Amino acid sequence: AVLTRGAGWTEEEKAALFDAIDYEQGAGGAQSVPAGGDYGEASTWKAGKVPGAGESTMVRGPGEVVFSGGSMAKTATVDVFAEFGRTATFRQTGGYFATSDDFNIGTGSIRNMEGSGYVYITGGTNKLTGTGKAWTVGRLQNAYAEVSGSGVLDCSVSPMYIAPSWAGGMRYAEFHLRTGGTFIGTVINNNNGGGGKFVFDGGTCVPTASNPFTGSDRLYVAEGGVVIDTEARDVSVSYALQAYVEQPGGLVKLGTGGLTL
Repeated sequence: AVLTRGAGWTEEEKAALFDAIDYEQGAGGAQSVPAGGDYGEASTWKAGKVPGAGESTMVRGPGEVVFSGGSMAKTATVDVFAEFGRTATFRQTGGYFATSDDFNIGTGSIRNMEGSGYVYITGGTNKLTGTGKAWTVGRLQNAYAEVSGSGVLDCSVSPMYIAPSWAGGMRYAEFHLRTGGTFIGTVINNNNGGGGKFVFDGGTCVPTASNPFTGSDRLYVAEGGVVIDTEARDVSVSYALQAYVEQPGGLVKLGTGGLTL
């Protein structure tokens, strides 16, 4: 079937059309309804059931999906994306949420429709468990990720990528490590297009390699400052720390290993 409309499509009509489309995800795929909801509620998902561990999962805007507790160890991809200037949000407030496949925020692997993906981890642990996989912030769509409160993001098995690919409609791809939050792992900031940023803002960074930041020089410091726990490892940060705000915070080093800036 071919859709035609001589006078062209308004943005509202385009959005309504895409709301009615189920993206092809293969057997067992799942996507959230536009209104969002609790991850553990069947009504949050178009299929009318909670996604299983092996089902690829799409948190699709404009709604917000909240994972508040329990344990989910997925073996399939997770995508957080939206179209036509809208925003999709995944918020974790507790529990354990892991995937052995890719976790993508603002993903262009579906479609580049100039939307935005947001992820907030304020409690519990979010972990990437698959070797050779990626926890990606900004992949052809705008993306923002934040770890704060008592939240933990564990990328010790495979790295976080920031802005590995860039599209003309993108404006930002940022990760913020805020007070109380913990990031464990390494970061590859490809920074294609110039908008990829890792921002220290009072949360604790626990590197799992001696050179944890590679790819570009986009490391920033906000009001909360830098906290790095080297544990027993000697760590080197080879890029300059740049001011994200007019008066950035200081630096605190934890652990017995050395830290070279």
